[in-house]
Amino acid sequence: MKNILLLLLTLCTIQVARAQNYQCVQHGPVHYFTNSDGYLRAIRIDSVKAVGADSVFYPFKTMRNWPISYCYADPVTPRGCWLGETLVKKPDGTFVISNIQNKDVTIKTLADVGEEWQFYTDSLGINYKAKVQSIDTMTVLGDVDTIKTILITAYLDTLPNPLDDVDGFSIIISKNHGLVRAFDFYTFPYHRPGILSVERHEFDYYLDVVTKEIWNVRCGGMDIFAHRVTISNSIFNLIPFRHPRNRDLYDFSAGDTLQYSNQYNWGTVSRNTRTALFYTSKTITPDKYRYTYSWEQKQTSSDYGVANPSTYGTGTNTGEYDTTQITSDNQLPEEWGNHSLLEYYPDSSYNGCPTIVYTFISSGINFSSRIVRLDPNGAGNTMLYLNFITYALGYGDIQVYNSRFRDFSEVNELTFASKSGVRCGIYGPVVLCL
Repeated sequence: MKNILLLLLTLCTIQVARAQNYQCVQHGPVHYFTNSDGYLRAIRIDSVKAVGADSVFYPFKTMRNWPISYCYADPVTPRGCWLGETLVKKPDGTFVISNIQNKDVTIKTLADVGEEWQFYTDSLGINYKAKVQSIDTMTVLGDVDTIKTILITAYLDTLPNPLDDVDGFSIIISKNHGLVRAFDFYTFPYHRPGILSVERHEFDYYLDVVTKEIWNVRCGGMDIFAHRVTISNSIFNLIPFRHPRNRDLYDFSAGDTLQYSNQYNWGTVSRNTRTALFYTSKTITPDKYRYTYSWEQKQTSSDYGVANPSTYGTGTNTGEYDTTQITSDNQLPEEWGNHSLLEYYPDSSYNGCPTIVYTFISSGINFSSRIVRLDPNGAGNTMLYLNFITYALGYGDIQVYNSRFRDFSEVNELTFASKSGVRCGIYGPVVLCL
């Protein structure tokens, strides 16, 4: 009898697993994605509503600047995230996604291999078709999952258009994790309606960030330098990710040495400072790391082009880090109200030492970071507001950059580290290095 019950239980489990359908999204978990440049995005469904026989999924919201001018973004009205404004799931498993132009992107999750459908229809004969390329298994977030790969083909009227930037893009959906590979459905197809070229003047801020089109913006007659949408910068793959904690970042030990270079420039004022920290003790409590260290520092400077005498100092100090703190502002990248972007490099290194690197890019002005704006006096000059911090596990802040005006910048960079006898970078004795 026990063997029969076990067999029945096993068969039921198998049938349930087989009955799980492919899906685009899940209500509950937060999933993170990166492109080949390390740019981090996320998917989170905030609510689901039944409308007749349909299920309507509502992702988190993002601040957008289209159709409002690029220079004067709308920081008030929440708009769709990169996944879309809404996702409507039909009874047959079809997902209809509303984009920035109030048009529909269509994904048929239950289509068989070889089945093709209209993915998106633009104007002037521009359209895109989707086709199930294969069904397979792969490891997704540590679990073996069944996946379906969907290939996107661009058309001009009825003829394939391999010159279209989006031709050859692909989507991967799974049974247990939703989207495994995706691209920006909200701004798809990455140009204004009916435009046959790759021009995207003043179209969308986050699209420009992803394609690296950010330093020159067409505002009030300024020229823009377009960067193409490519598989490399626009395809995002699901990854295991968690925000770094201070206990992971600032995990130093007695005997470690860290050396920093600081360059400060504001108009005709310049400061160049080299600082070395020599850790002598570490105390661990349930919520803190406490350190004692000695330091030495040398600074050279100039005012109005005239060099000042160099200064040199030494001393001892203490410091502590709250190990429970998470290096995040508790919002998703690109989420409405979040002024930070995040780049993530899990297979990275610092000066040859393997580590995991995070870059937080932020700004206190307008609605996001890395933005170029016209001079408010109307002189036509550009002013760049850019701040970022780059962290590495075990090394703390490896680069801090701050630029608030045309003629102001400050960069603090870790140039050398010795941790547990492993040396990274090049050490220059402070008294001799400048």
